[in-house]
Amino acid sequence: MLAERDVRERQLRAAAFEGEADLGYAALADLCEPLGRDIARLPEGQRRALDNAVRRRDEGEVDERTVAAAVLAVLRSLTGPTVVAVDDVQWLDEPSAVALGFAVRRLADAQVRFLLTRRGPEPTRLERGLRDRVTTVELGPLPDDSTRRLLGRYDGLRPRQVRSVVEAAAGNPLFALELGRMIVDGGGGPSLPHEVGELLLARLSAAPPAALTALTAAALSPGAHRSELLAAVGAGAVDEAVATDLLEVDGDLARATHPLLLTAALDLAAPARRRALHGLLAPAVADPLRSARHRALAADGPDEELAARTHAAAEQAAARLDRRLACELGELALLLTPPAGAERPARQVALAHFHAAAGNNQRSLELTAEPDRLPPGSLRARAYLLRTDVELVPFATLVDHLDRALAEADDVETRARVLTQRAAYALRGLIRDVEEACGWAEGGGAARRRPPGRAQPGAVRGGLGAGGAQPAGDRPPRPRGPPGGGGADPRLLRRAGRRHPDDVAR
Repeated sequence: MLAERDVRERQLRAAAFEGEADLGYAALADLCEPLGRDIARLPEGQRRALDNAVRRRDEGEVDERTVAAAVLAVLRSLTGPTVVAVDDVQWLDEPSAVALGFAVRRLADAQVRFLLTRRGPEPTRLERGLRDRVTTVELGPLPDDSTRRLLGRYDGLRPRQVRSVVEAAAGNPLFALELGRMIVDGGGGPSLPHEVGELLLARLSAAPPAALTALTAAALSPGAHRSELLAAVGAGAVDEAVATDLLEVDGDLARATHPLLLTAALDLAAPARRRALHGLLAPAVADPLRSARHRALAADGPDEELAARTHAAAEQAAARLDRRLACELGELALLLTPPAGAERPARQVALAHFHAAAGNNQRSLELTAEPDRLPPGSLRARAYLLRTDVELVPFATLVDHLDRALAEADDVETRARVLTQRAAYALRGLIRDVEEACGWAEGGGAARRRPPGRAQPGAVRGGLGAGGAQPAGDRPPRPRGPPGGGGADPRLLRRAGRRHPDDVAR
């Protein structure tokens, strides 16, 4: 459809893939590929941040807000109508979704339009950002006449075969094309396959080995460029994959002609074959974090030296705010660490922090389920402190976690973080006391008290941890104030309440 539009309209395209959902800024890198000159004209800070994000240069932390502002600036700078097309937007990686979502909410007056395709009923972040500027077209099965026209590209199909394909495909264009391809290639038997996955597996099983190797390498290295695939598997394999319509090349981008082919290729690849290809990809990819991922996945058992390098890469990914990659690399580092390795407890707690930052609270709790089994000292203290950030438990349990963390903290930084958290809890309690006192003073005895409940994780943040306010039911009841107008002046109480945060800060 885009190809039929006015050629003067600039088109930026990205096809999200389920296998790339964990690769930070993968989609944004595709969209920015033709914008090199436009990005070069951005202010220095924005240009460096966007370059670091989409070209995956190892230049320290990636500031999400600066990247988002750079995306907005570069889209606003484009002259003439522009279409930003994202296929399978439900698989868009989170950092790209954040940056594009920031931009779309502020581009109402620009000549930039978005064309999104989505599977499933739930609107995505981008759609919500566009608000009432969205026009939704629900696509049903392809009509039979359109399917017949689609099959017209295959000259060898007889009318009876076309009818069989149209009936079997039931409006699925990919299924129709693959069925037509199978018949033309001489693979049609007395009955046609009933599922597109079965058909793709059969196609790949009969594909030239070199072509399948290139496709599998692309599946194992989401976002790999053509130059990287050439270095890993050779020009012959990549050319064979393009010739057999498994891969398509656009500049230095190399992608499967359909995402389901990647899934089918991974299904066919045995574990040993995957490890071998990861070993070939590790020195070929330019990004050091992706290279570290491939090296870790090429290993066939624990390796302390490799575990240390992989853990260092996880910390770099976390610094770049690539949270999903940090979690994946952290898991690989823990898997590579020998069971009795001295560094295993520290990597376990670090991985729990990576998962907490990514919002994976359950995995974070699993990794810190038994803090007392960790070595005593600040490592154990950090585990207790982290649990106050992600655990939904009564307030008394959170206080106990902090008490244990303070008792274990044996370095200045960890102790300061625990004390900061305790101060946050105390401040929250003081504010609640002032609110309750105001209720007594204003209501003549009808105090505004909150019902007992559980502390909510993340309600108050301080240092590394967070915790909830103390439920009123966990504190002794306040003495009943005198009825009527004999209570304290609520204005004085509010003034005192406003002073509490400053007093604590001082």
